[in-house]
Amino acid sequence: MAPITCPGNTSNDPSHLINFVDKNCVPYTGFELFLFVSGCLLWVFAYGLLIRNSHRKKYIELPAIAICSDLAWEITWAAFYTTDMGLVPAIIYKSWLFLDLFIFWLLLRHGRKQTGNPVFKRLFTPLCFIAVPIFTVIYSSFVHGGYDTPVGATSAYMAQQFISVFCILLLLSSTTAENFSTHFAWLRSLGTALVAVFFFFHYTGNYFLNTLGTLSMILDGIFLYLLWKARKAHKLGISPSAFLSQRVG
Repeated sequence: MAPITCPGNTSNDPSHLINFVDKNCVPYTGFELFLFVSGCLLWVFAYGLLIRNSHRKKYIELPAIAICSDLAWEITWAAFYTTDMGLVPAIIYKSWLFLDLFIFWLLLRHGRKQTGNPVFKRLFTPLCFIAVPIFTVIYSSFVHGGYDTPVGATSAYMAQQFISVFCILLLLSSTTAENFSTHFAWLRSLGTALVAVFFFFHYTGNYFLNTLGTLSMILDGIFLYLLWKARKAHKLGISPSAFLSQRVG
C-alpha cells in the first residue's frame, strides 16, 4: 500500500507506527485508536490463554469451524492484505496468525472431542484442512472485490459470527462446563466488544458492519450468561446439555 497524502499536512503511510487518518483521509481519533488497539490486544491475550488451557485440559474450547474461519481471515489480512492503521496493528494481525497456527495444531490434536459423530471424528483432520483454504478464498475474494473496510472489519466480523454462534452451541452440547474458561470467554468478548464500539464511531454509516458488531456483542453476552449458569450447574453435578434440557422442559 503506497503512502497517501491528506489535507492538513497528514498522511496515511504503512511505515508509520500508527496512522491518525485512514486511507480515505478520515481521521482516526485517539479514542478510536484506543478502542481498536485495546480490543485487538485483548484477543492476543485470549489466544495465549486458549493455547495454555488447551495444553492443560487436552481440549480446545473454540469450535472447529470458528478456528478454521479465523485462521483463514488471518492468512488473508496478515499475508495477502495490510491494514491501513499502521505498523502496530499490522504486527498484531501477524501475531494473531502466529498464535492461530498453534491453535490450529491443537485443534488437530484435540478437536475431535468436540463431536460425538463417528463420521466427523474420522474425517476431522481432512475437513479442517479443506475448510481453511475455502474460507481463505471467500475472505480474500471479499476483500479483493472492495467490500471490506481498510482494517478488514467486515470480513472479521463475518468470521466472528462463527465464534459467537458456535461457542454457544458447543457449550450447550458439552458434558461438562469445566472445559470452558471464564477468563478466556471474558477476554475474547471484551476484545470483540471494544472493536465493535470502534465501528460505531469510525464507520457510523456502515449499517451492515455495525449490525454484525451488535450481534456479536449480544451473542457473546448470551454465552457469558450461559457459561455462568452452566458452571453453577456443574457444581451440582449437572452437565450443560442436561441443564439446558431442564430449562427448556
